[in-house]
Amino acid sequence: MRCGPQCGGNRVKKKRFLNRHAALFVIYGLLTVESIYRIAIAGGAPGSLWVEFLIGAGIAGVYFMAVHIYENWLTHSQFRVLVDRIHCGIAIIRMDEGFSLLRANPAFFRISGYTPDEFLEKFDNKAIYMLCMEDHAAVYEEIKKMDTKQRVHVHVDFRIQSKDGRIKWIHMDSFLFHAEGREPVFQCIFTDITALRSSVEQAEMEAKRYHIIAQLSDDILFDYDIASKTMTATQPISDLYAGKTSISDFYNDIVENLVVHKDDVDALADFAGEPGGIQEKIRTELRIRSANNGFAWYRMEGAVLRDKYAKPLKIVGKFTNIDRQKREKEYLTQKLQRDPMTGVFNKVVTEKLIDRYLHKADEDDVSALFVMDLDNFKNINDALGHLSGDRVLTHVAEGIKQILRSSDIFGRIGGDEFVVFIKNIRSCTFAAQKARQLCQIFRSPVLEQELRYAVSGSVGIAMSPTDGKSYHELFEKADRALYVAKGQGKDGFAFYQNNLPGEHGASGCEPCKEDALSSRGPSLSFSGRGGIVEGLLAFMNEHCLDHNATEQMLGLVCRYYQVKRGRILEFSESGERIEHVYEWHAPGFASNPYRLLTHPPVFWKEYLQQFDQTAVFQCASLQKAGITPGGEQDLLSLQHLLFSSGQPFSILMLDNDVPQNQLTFYELNVLEIVHHLLQYHLYLLQNLRVSQELINIDSLTGVHTYEYFHTLLKKALLISEDMPYVLISCDINRFSEINDLIGHDQADQVLVTFASVIRRCLQPDEYIGRVSVDIFCILAHAENKENLTARMDLWDQAFQQEVEAFHIPSNVQVAVGIYEINAEADTPSIMFDRANAARKLAKTAHERMVCFYDEKLHEKILFEKDMESHMVSSLEKNEFVIYLQPKYGLVDRKIAGAEALVRWNHPTRGFLGPNDFIPLFEKNHFILELDFFVFESVCRMLRRWMDEGRPVVPVAVNFSRVHLLTNDFVEQLIALVDKYQIPPHYLEIELTESAYISRFHNALQIAQRLRQHGFLMAMDDFGAGYSSLNSLKSLPLDILKLDKNFFQEKEPTPKETIIIENIVRLAKQLNLCVVSEGVELEWQAEFLCSVDCDLVQGYLFSRPIPVTTFEKILMEHAQPLLHCPPER
Repeated sequence: MRCGPQCGGNRVKKKRFLNRHAALFVIYGLLTVESIYRIAIAGGAPGSLWVEFLIGAGIAGVYFMAVHIYENWLTHSQFRVLVDRIHCGIAIIRMDEGFSLLRANPAFFRISGYTPDEFLEKFDNKAIYMLCMEDHAAVYEEIKKMDTKQRVHVHVDFRIQSKDGRIKWIHMDSFLFHAEGREPVFQCIFTDITALRSSVEQAEMEAKRYHIIAQLSDDILFDYDIASKTMTATQPISDLYAGKTSISDFYNDIVENLVVHKDDVDALADFAGEPGGIQEKIRTELRIRSANNGFAWYRMEGAVLRDKYAKPLKIVGKFTNIDRQKREKEYLTQKLQRDPMTGVFNKVVTEKLIDRYLHKADEDDVSALFVMDLDNFKNINDALGHLSGDRVLTHVAEGIKQILRSSDIFGRIGGDEFVVFIKNIRSCTFAAQKARQLCQIFRSPVLEQELRYAVSGSVGIAMSPTDGKSYHELFEKADRALYVAKGQGKDGFAFYQNNLPGEHGASGCEPCKEDALSSRGPSLSFSGRGGIVEGLLAFMNEHCLDHNATEQMLGLVCRYYQVKRGRILEFSESGERIEHVYEWHAPGFASNPYRLLTHPPVFWKEYLQQFDQTAVFQCASLQKAGITPGGEQDLLSLQHLLFSSGQPFSILMLDNDVPQNQLTFYELNVLEIVHHLLQYHLYLLQNLRVSQELINIDSLTGVHTYEYFHTLLKKALLISEDMPYVLISCDINRFSEINDLIGHDQADQVLVTFASVIRRCLQPDEYIGRVSVDIFCILAHAENKENLTARMDLWDQAFQQEVEAFHIPSNVQVAVGIYEINAEADTPSIMFDRANAARKLAKTAHERMVCFYDEKLHEKILFEKDMESHMVSSLEKNEFVIYLQPKYGLVDRKIAGAEALVRWNHPTRGFLGPNDFIPLFEKNHFILELDFFVFESVCRMLRRWMDEGRPVVPVAVNFSRVHLLTNDFVEQLIALVDKYQIPPHYLEIELTESAYISRFHNALQIAQRLRQHGFLMAMDDFGAGYSSLNSLKSLPLDILKLDKNFFQEKEPTPKETIIIENIVRLAKQLNLCVVSEGVELEWQAEFLCSVDCDLVQGYLFSRPIPVTTFEKILMEHAQPLLHCPPER
């Protein structure tokens, strides 16, 4: 015969037929003959030819041939072994109506779950029948493409039902094998893709869920791939990207395209550096370019996702538009920094900005400070009135703004006095030019024409660093220079020490002498009737943001007018009621101003009619006017009324017990100015209160922020030294479940309701703050425990009544921890720690969740801190010791297994049982480390037993429910088993009933994966909860451990006997091995034996014992494995 092209066209020489290597098979009615021939190929190299003949059922001829270019023809048998061992199913199928199976490797039958004989009996050797009916059409359609010779290779996915009833997804690759004049035969490769399909479907579901969440949120959710530097978002992060949601080389792209404000680029440093330098959590605020080429403020929050080797993979997070809140905050900040009349910086901000610049300035950086004021401004106010004076100041300020650069600092520091600071000037000549411009602005023709009054101003200049390196030094020098300028005729300027002779206003002046200069600091002395205005302005400059300044300023006014009491009455926005009252009174002249808040609107409507056209009311009797009640001293009163937008705004009342002279028109003018100044001060304080509320009030609940609550706590304890307080920590139990049940928005309203109820219940000098999502802190007056508990009950009742409106399916409980403060010994952090500790303990209660911090709890916390301080080092030093408690068969009383337990050989406290440290480790998650330490110790022990030829029994290892929250639990177990080469069926993985129920979905997936790898799965403490029976039908379990509470010291009642018997019977019917824990009495063992329980453990048979002791007992009392792994 002739070889194909792969042999180079050389003739193959048959040497001889190897009869001893020919084989004859009959498979499913087909005769199969295998023959092997030795051949020689080009160059004389030896080889082998393997040929299979298929005869019968309408098929005859060669259906498989392979040429092996090896010296040893026995490689054919090795090839067959390889085919039989491969995990994929390989089959030869005839393309008839039922797809008759001609030949298949063992993996094909493992996938289906049937043996070859069972397959023949159940499906009549027709492969199509093992497919789910719904997938028949799709498979026929694909195979038909080979039948019609459209293709020689097709692939298709379909489902089969395996012998154990599970549905599996299979991927089939088919190749046309023989189709010459007979029914075609095709070769198929079958791959089990069930796990892959499940993962894909889960990923698709997660993607849909993510998409829905993204659509419901106003935020922009993002996913940043660290390796590819690609940012993917749910919507474009900037209008510049025009619908583009995926950005490659993210950091460089936004920098090059100026997407982020240049001052905020550093905020994105985590997206520019090496992966190792990325922060764990990212929270920053930055400006992103918007459609109008402006910028909008966004808050970016994100967290890093890492692989199991802690390598950062992604940053996921969100962009939240905070532009409106940011602008409002900036607006309020600007209002606090600016002079409300002129819009320039106020005195405090001006001084800070100049000092900040001077602190950073270089030695060769020359700057100039200009101090200026209007000449004879008092005369303008006296002659033309304060409104004209205000107009002059506003006009001058606007003119000065026009000649300054954006980097220059311009402020009003009091009355008609201004400061300008110009940075980096070229020379003193430039400063003189700027001073001439300033003087020209003061000499405004517009103002002179409008007011018909000559206006001018004077300027004093000090140079930095020559005259000083701080604002205070420069201001003192410039102020002296201003004094010189005014002394030379005003309407001019002067440098300190006449550095520029010959300039206007300082021409020909000798250097100023120290005794010829005087500081013009603010004074509270009143020289003449107008002096009160200057005094108030000076006081306001020094105390503009002081809450106590209102009363002091009223005192200045009262002393000036020589009256006994002064009040300011502020109207509500509607102008119908009094909303705020401020008062100063002379010693011994006390009164109750808050009565004025109770007068109805009709009273004030009639009262305001008594003010004349100048908005003044000189009241001869406050009692007759209805202001002072009978029984109080009757007073006379001089009152002035202010309006705002046509509504009454406030009344200034000056009350006295002796008559006063009639005020002149000029004096009434001064009274109006004084009233304006007082009201302006209150306006500043109101803005300050608003800005503080934005900072100190929780935006959702309206209570104090945690940080501000700290401040209030400290103040309360300082002020009320004799009044004891308690700190209360409380939260809504299982709030996350409420979130899931009623949704995020409704759950937020539950928090708002809770905060509102508590606020209404608080007494004066008691406060509430929000710590985190549902945790609140309360500072309340201390009482005895009974009264405090009763008060907590009242709060809870009020909350329960209001929370009913939300129709929450489960009971809403509030956990409360109370700590009585020892102000002398405690710091705030200690107070919060102790209140929180009491709250967490309260959460373990079943009914009333109120707990007081006491000495017992204090000792418990100290004990836990000691435990935590030693736990890591103890693990490293192998101070945690493995104990084993044997499991005995009830019939022969021999050891059939063991449970691994742990004891702690504490360096200072000696041997500790698990109850002393396991609950703490569950709480701080150190249990994750300890559980794997125990598991690896057990693996190492089993490996030693096998190496030494000892008897080996399965060992159960308990795992905390905390592992259900991790991503690599199964992988770590498999890695340790592989490391020590332990058959998995020697290891029982125990999870408690409550762990299975609380995280059912996670537990189900983990149990399925572990069982597929050969581990035995056990449910511990069965019967301790209430949902177990329902879960048994779904969970892949091998062992059921009955909770020890089933068996008390007395014998079971008839009802209890029925329950236990049926639980054991149910477990047997589910092919579960039943183990009973806590068996301590002989009658318990006899009873369990009578109901056919498999294994027991308890003190009746053995306490937990050291490994060496267990090994000695095992040599004498081992029995065969009772619960072998079931067929998978």
